[in-house]
Amino acid sequence: MQKTILIVGLGNVTDKYIETRHNIGFLCLESLYNILNQRQQYNNKWLGIEKIAALHSHKITYRINKKLDSIVAKIPLKEFITPLQESPQMLQNFQSKQYHEKTMQQNFENLCKTKAIDSYQVILAAPITFMNNSGNAVKKIQDFYDVVATIVIYDDLDTRFGAVNFRTKGGDAGHNGLKSIHKCCGKEYLRVKLGIGANLFVNQMAFIATQKKNPLLNFATLNQSYRDVLLQRLHNNKQFKTQTFFRILKQHLLDSIESNKLQQESQITLNQEIDKLFKDFVSLHKTMQQEIPRYVLSDFNVLEQSLLHSLLYYTSLSVIRIVFDKIFLDKSVIDSFSINYK
Repeated sequence: MQKTILIVGLGNVTDKYIETRHNIGFLCLESLYNILNQRQQYNNKWLGIEKIAALHSHKITYRINKKLDSIVAKIPLKEFITPLQESPQMLQNFQSKQYHEKTMQQNFENLCKTKAIDSYQVILAAPITFMNNSGNAVKKIQDFYDVVATIVIYDDLDTRFGAVNFRTKGGDAGHNGLKSIHKCCGKEYLRVKLGIGANLFVNQMAFIATQKKNPLLNFATLNQSYRDVLLQRLHNNKQFKTQTFFRILKQHLLDSIESNKLQQESQITLNQEIDKLFKDFVSLHKTMQQEIPRYVLSDFNVLEQSLLHSLLYYTSLSVIRIVFDKIFLDKSVIDSFSINYK
């Protein structure tokens, strides 16, 4: 019997939840589906995991399995890790001296020729029990297959949109889906935490409500700089290995506003305003969320949606790479994939 790597995305079934923040775990499974099938996503629209399960025209397919209370896709390991070959940035951070950037592709191909490639399969699973009973479905899958590792992708309200954290330990942080998994399956699994909390940089109403009017620092400039820097990070820009996200964003903002042409007094004011803005970003997101009823079940706004596909594409490739590392390198480099704001 093949060993199984189980990847679970948490969310809620039915159409009304498809594009809500609480459903980002399901959206990541949809992103994985698109990557594995080399399928383009049109008009930034999400089909939803249930509609994808009704499609039969692609190599990798999801199917409803009532016995397992889940929508599942069963994938040979070789097919699951194939996208890494087309994403060289995901092969450039092997944490071992025996690998060199110039020979990454060859090393990858050689590892894929080992016997391990046929010894594993990957199961993608979306519990259809609704969030609060997710653990029941995960337990059924673990009992049915020879699961040697479980990865759970979930949303976190206390983490701002755009942040991604990979970790091996932790509590449930009040998340009902994780509570259910801990109760039914224990805490030994890898967590992929996707931020859904309010983000000042992609929320114009929040920006207007919290920031004083400043002709040098407007929302359009801030949003464009944030988009540019986040997309750089998603492409593993080497800058982020030596500088923090906020430091790079601040420099991008200064360059965008052409600070070298400003008078010295204006430059000082601009620097102070940017620093204050970053402090507000850290401290005000919970207050902003409280002003929106049932924020966790609200849809992503237009600016968030425009970044969501890139964010989940990056997260999906990171998950594929982590599976590859576990099987072939027997080590973890999960910290290098996290995106945090500091």
